[in-house]
Amino acid sequence: IHFLPKGSAVLYEGPTSLDGWQVSKTPKVQPWRYEDGALIADSVGTIGRDVKLPDASSVEFDLSWNAPFSLLFSFYTGKIEGFNYNSSSYMFYLTAGNVSLQRISAGAGSAALGRTAVIPGMAAKRKVHLEFRGNKEESFLELLADGKSVAQWKDSAGWAGQGSGILFFTQNEAGVKISNIKVASWD
Repeated sequence: IHFLPKGSAVLYEGPTSLDGWQVSKTPKVQPWRYEDGALIADSVGTIGRDVKLPDASSVEFDLSWNAPFSLLFSFYTGKIEGFNYNSSSYMFYLTAGNVSLQRISAGAGSAALGRTAVIPGMAAKRKVHLEFRGNKEESFLELLADGKSVAQWKDSAGWAGQGSGILFFTQNEAGVKISNIKVASWD
């Protein structure tokens, strides 16, 4: 049983299919597919969804992989049909064991927020539960891995995210699996 704080609401749980997801179009292969409750990527490409993120939200999911990977996770993006530097958002860059965060500002490019953070023990595993939290009013972001806080960021330039969607972008052909996605308001 997982209790949510008073006033919290689950906005999305899944996936149960590709319905509602925007998958990037590539001429050769479909980069993302749905299988047994998971989004799976075996090639370069994006998948996004407008989940109607509120001003304070939490996005969590299980991530598993079978080889070294490179995954971008865009948070509070307005562009769900493909990664775009002309859409203001926050971009987490994940590899097995590390995470960095960039502030993406339409027309101004990207800027790193803080240093690359280490996700303890992730390099020795093939699966991790990640939770991304954001609070527009406080320009605050946090990442938890397996229930433990890994890093916190305060955007001193003010909140950049202008959308209400999320986007996953695999940057290599390593198999990546995303399951048990839950999007909720966060207190």
